[in-house]
Amino acid sequence: MACLSILQIQDTLRLIDMAFHPLFKNITEEVNTLNIHAEELYQTVVKSESEQSADAATKLDINSKVGWNAFAMEGNIKTFTKEFGREPESFEEVLTYITETVAKVVDKSEENKKATAGTVTQENITN
Repeated sequence: MACLSILQIQDTLRLIDMAFHPLFKNITEEVNTLNIHAEELYQTVVKSESEQSADAATKLDINSKVGWNAFAMEGNIKTFTKEFGREPESFEEVLTYITETVAKVVDKSEENKKATAGTVTQENITN
């Protein structure tokens, strides 16, 4: 009788173990997945903060002449890259492009002033 009770208890424990083992395995896999995602998120946040602080430390003051020139050159390089679809080969290439662009804008401005001045003069004469 005692032997029969022990065998029933063993069977019950085996059934419980069989029922909980897949559940335990599934929970373990989910916890490991969560740990992986948490580590990725932590690395993203910590790296971005450290990169931002490094960028802030190396950024020049835009209110200074050196800082403004660096900011302007960065914008010039971006504009050159957007215009030609490639990185500039040299610093001089960017300067040449910017000089030519400014010259075109100034010439266009002069043409507009002359055209506007002619129109205003004609209107004054007719009035």
